[in-house]
Amino acid sequence: MLREAGLVDVRQDAQRRIYRLRPEALVEVDEWLAGYRALWQHRLDALHTEIARGKKAGS
Repeated sequence: MLREAGLVDVRQDAQRRIYRLRPEALVEVDEWLAGYRALWQHRLDALHTEIARGKKAGS
């Protein structure tokens, strides 16, 4: 599945298959995730702040 997605290359060495990660493919994934990361970062920061406030109030 990873090979089909273009995330790894594979070569055969006798009875073994050697897999190599394709970092350039992960750059594409990171770029795709960037939009979602920007969308969620502010919300997750706010959640962290609220959790911290709750812990302080409970002390």
